[in-house]
Amino acid sequence: MTFIVNIHGTSAGRAHTFPIGISQLRKMFDLEGIIPATDIYLGDFTIRNIIDIWNINEILRATTKKPFGVMEFECGNGDYGNNLDERIDPNATVHKAVISYIQGNRFLNYYLFSGGVNPKLRKEVKDGNGRIAFTGEEHGFAAPIKPNGELDYTYEYVKFANEFLTSLGRQLGKDFSLVYDNVLIGYLDEYYRTEYAYGIGNRKRSDIEIHRGYNFWDSFLKTLFVMGFRYKFVDLEFSKPNVDQLLILPTAKYVSKSVQENIVRFIEKGGKVIFYGDLPVFDEFGSKCTILIDYLNIKPGREFLPSPHFYLSVSSPDNLFREFRTDWAREIITKDNEKCSSSILAYVTQENAACSVFLHQMNTLFIAAHFNTNFIFFNRIFEIMGLKPHIRVLAEDKDKIGTLLFALENMKTREKFLLAVNIDNFPKKVRIMIDDVEIGIRNVSPKEIIFEKISD
Repeated sequence: MTFIVNIHGTSAGRAHTFPIGISQLRKMFDLEGIIPATDIYLGDFTIRNIIDIWNINEILRATTKKPFGVMEFECGNGDYGNNLDERIDPNATVHKAVISYIQGNRFLNYYLFSGGVNPKLRKEVKDGNGRIAFTGEEHGFAAPIKPNGELDYTYEYVKFANEFLTSLGRQLGKDFSLVYDNVLIGYLDEYYRTEYAYGIGNRKRSDIEIHRGYNFWDSFLKTLFVMGFRYKFVDLEFSKPNVDQLLILPTAKYVSKSVQENIVRFIEKGGKVIFYGDLPVFDEFGSKCTILIDYLNIKPGREFLPSPHFYLSVSSPDNLFREFRTDWAREIITKDNEKCSSSILAYVTQENAACSVFLHQMNTLFIAAHFNTNFIFFNRIFEIMGLKPHIRVLAEDKDKIGTLLFALENMKTREKFLLAVNIDNFPKKVRIMIDDVEIGIRNVSPKEIIFEKISD
């Protein structure tokens, strides 16, 4: 018998906590007869949560060798309480379905597709309604097929999503590949084993929660995604990245000894790393462990937080970007201050130029400040690391932001395809480059998806 493990973790239209569900259930993934699957409720698909479904799918891919799918794929209008609380744009279902498909999901279970009636129990139970469910006489108020059998506005979009996916499958074939960049995001399972904590675990949890997601996802990773980088995740506790791939790792004060040692070995072999967050000074148990920062010859200095009369800000020593406000920064101290001064890419304003972004030997970068979506800064650090995305949009921000591009290849025929998704409600005009080859200008209508073959 086959069992599908339904992984939960989305909340309030976001997926920051979804990896907690993966962490709790991952040991089941390897059991015989188990298929891992996700439970995705993100509501509207907008710039706010543009990377959430991508991260969910890539983290799951990194933590299992099995095929996976979506057990509960939100497809309705979002009005779950039948109180006109939500009215989701139905294009969100289409966009999320297409992205889930190209990321390798083997099945999508539209949920809840049809509403219905909750019958009375045969034996009277004095629980308030005596029915098989607690939603009243009906259930599935948000479903494309309403409890009374009426088709809601979302029905035609679910139908279109299926037709579009069928067309994709015919053209891409069974053996297709999504073109990824040589960028890996480090997934630390220890950062999501946090639902239950006591003692040192409470202090550790509050520190980890600040740095494992939120600003890291919403500023750094979102900026990379809009820039065109299609990254994967790597499960650093159980896998090792290849040295030809750039590793990006969110860090708190706590990183296990084994992971710190593995990262040092990765750098020694020629690997490049960007750290984003605080400097690790403890292992996963709270014992002092400075293997990583000792290797980088740095140590943590002052921690900076804003206050009602202190507007914490970050500046660039060479005016690379305009000064911006932030909610957290850490001073980075090195034994060789002169060396540090020549490697500072950003500092805390008005605090004796406290270094908060430090470049080590052109292959390791430590960003110890919460950045905004700073395209100038992130473009610069990727230039330093010698990387640019396979697929790029050359356009003004109004057209570039919200236009998602993906390159795909049929592995048998070697045909290459372009997939473009406009998540915004206004038209876009974008010039597209793939591997430094211009493939032309595309006009993308509001909410439109373009899929076309670009080479034989």
